[in-house]
Amino acid sequence: MPNAATPPLENPPGLPTPRRYWAVIVQLTSILMSVIDASIANVALPTIAAALGAEPASSVWIVNAYNITLLVALLPLAALGERIGLRTVYTAGMVIFTVASLACALSTTLSMLTAARVLQGLGSAAMMAVMAGLMRHIYPMHLLGRGIGLNAMVVGSGSALGPTASSAILAVADWPWLFAVNVPIGLIAIAGYRFLPQSAPIRVRFDKLNAIVSAAMLTLVVIGLDQIVAQPLRAGAALAVAIGLAVWVYRRARRQTAPLWPVDLLPIRPFSFGILGWLFMFMAQTAAFIGMPFYLMNSFGRAQIEVGFLMTAWPLSAVLMAPIAGRLADHYPASLLCIIGSGLLLLGQLLFLTLPTTANDALIVATLAVSGVGFGFFHSPNNRALISSVPINRVSAAGGLQSTTRTFGQSVGAALVAISFGLSATHGAVTALYLAALCTLFVLATNLVRWHGSPLRTRHS
Repeated sequence: MPNAATPPLENPPGLPTPRRYWAVIVQLTSILMSVIDASIANVALPTIAAALGAEPASSVWIVNAYNITLLVALLPLAALGERIGLRTVYTAGMVIFTVASLACALSTTLSMLTAARVLQGLGSAAMMAVMAGLMRHIYPMHLLGRGIGLNAMVVGSGSALGPTASSAILAVADWPWLFAVNVPIGLIAIAGYRFLPQSAPIRVRFDKLNAIVSAAMLTLVVIGLDQIVAQPLRAGAALAVAIGLAVWVYRRARRQTAPLWPVDLLPIRPFSFGILGWLFMFMAQTAAFIGMPFYLMNSFGRAQIEVGFLMTAWPLSAVLMAPIAGRLADHYPASLLCIIGSGLLLLGQLLFLTLPTTANDALIVATLAVSGVGFGFFHSPNNRALISSVPINRVSAAGGLQSTTRTFGQSVGAALVAISFGLSATHGAVTALYLAALCTLFVLATNLVRWHGSPLRTRHS
């Protein structure tokens, strides 16, 4: 099998100051815009559907079109970034996203808006696909964990701000402004593209066939997971075909240099353990976030508005912890920090599940805060180890797989909740939360193995 993990691991010096600071501002501005937009339409779906005269069921495609495009485009665009340059793909993504935002704002039908959202998803995917590679070039190695922690804080803040921003805009303006606000921000980010670092392209042909087959495979996975309860036979058929395509993709990738699916990086221990932990961590988080509102409303008798405030403790704690963990990741072994993070998350989940139904808000918030601290503590060290362990010319592929794994983990987590409610409408929420805790236990066990298998206990193992 050809090995594209070519030259020895390189540690670029990072950008000099003050250019580094400007590059960070451009990067964080664009990624914040992208992350907020991923969720900003969710709250507004009823309003948008009514304004466009669309059925509520059809309006879901305003969200699905964005998410599916994001999932299927990440790896091909990461591979493209390796071949034509990270800054080129990132800047093109910012331009596409900005133009698509204007198209969303000007849409007069559901079909027009859905098409514009596909274009938006493509722009967002371009930015996210090469994000890890840009960070590796922006920060010197001794500051990489700090940079990842800062990025995680912004991403977490954007995810939490999406629904709030949507409600605030709709309170004073019509729905097109949900998308129009991106245009001036996008233009500012585009103007700063020159501060972003250049990267040396690799001279390998882009595998168009693998990109097409991978897109079909991932789409079938999403369809299968989405319909696994409502239409199990159709879902099973979709997943079976997806598995067959995955085997074909894997076998093809093993024979290639710098393949679209970076299977050549899997022998790198910090990378493979990081990807595995990343997958199950987002399965755990998504299953918990979907199942928790039902559990709080049905078992604790909380109103929907109370549930929203209570659950904020998790993402807020994660956002606050991420930069702290990032700084620690520059000095201590990632496996040890990930053990602490996943252990705290599991502790918070189990404490939450053992709370009496008469528990007050302070106790509920405390357990969710412990979970959030654990998630934030895991996030930055895991990503630092993952990104820093691969050759510099393959960082884009590593980041693309990382983003794809996160999105796939979220889809599987949502499917776990659907299965839980399919088994029992009464106990579905608590089953989903236990499955989320089981996923976290797997992350903890994986990192214990990772720690035990590193005899030198190296800094970034």
